[in-house]
Amino acid sequence: LDIGSGTGILLQIAEKLGFEEIIGCENDEIARNLSLLALSTNSKIKVIDRIDQVPYRIYNHVVVNIVLPELRLIIDTILSLPCNNLVVSGFL
Repeated sequence: LDIGSGTGILLQIAEKLGFEEIIGCENDEIARNLSLLALSTNSKIKVIDRIDQVPYRIYNHVVVNIVLPELRLIIDTILSLPCNNLVVSGFL
């Protein structure tokens, strides 16, 4: 799960590495559309636009790369997602 997936570069890398289920969450319409354009027609990557659309399940890896004001708005939701590895980065 990549929250703040931007143009989808980490999603594409995860697919090349053989990850089974790959979900990107990006609320910026331009970045989201660019990531969708870059996906092959047989890609297993799913791109959504809101954090409340993220399926509730256990994730092996959750990567969050968003600016601090946005992070503050959704941090409780992120922390409520069960995951084995959580990586948070972005501009403060």
